[in-house]
Amino acid sequence: MDIYIVRHGKAGKSTSDLLEDNARRLTKKGRAEVKMVARWLKKKGVSWDKIATSPLPRAWETADIIASEQDPRPPVETWECLSIGGNRQELRRNLIEWRDLPSVLIVGHEPMLSDFVGNLTAVSSNASIVLGKGSIAKVRDVSCEGVLSGTLEWLVPAYLITEI
Repeated sequence: MDIYIVRHGKAGKSTSDLLEDNARRLTKKGRAEVKMVARWLKKKGVSWDKIATSPLPRAWETADIIASEQDPRPPVETWECLSIGGNRQELRRNLIEWRDLPSVLIVGHEPMLSDFVGNLTAVSSNASIVLGKGSIAKVRDVSCEGVLSGTLEWLVPAYLITEI
């Protein structure tokens, strides 16, 4: 299985009020940037069998924009484990259930996504990468036997995607 990992696009200003912060949506610039990423991926022939997203509005909107550029549109599922502070064991279990799918996309938040990519692709558990807002990584040939592991094929920051 190949796993694509996307951090949500630019959202409204963060706040210390947890309920208010969790309700943040994509900004106009964030929506435009995610749409450009989605079109770039489509042009490159990238597609998914299923998409999983955090239930927070900024992640869900990101997943919806990306899914809307695919033909046929892949189903989008909401996974609580992709929320901020989500349960990594539950994420692992969910991905194992999808192990027979050739290609999936997950959309969520930092720092979980960077940690997840680092843990999937590195021998050391201390490895880390940084996923900027709207960035996408591809981890190919993910094995679901024992510890999830795969090979980081590429990571593209959203700000570098300019061709549509």
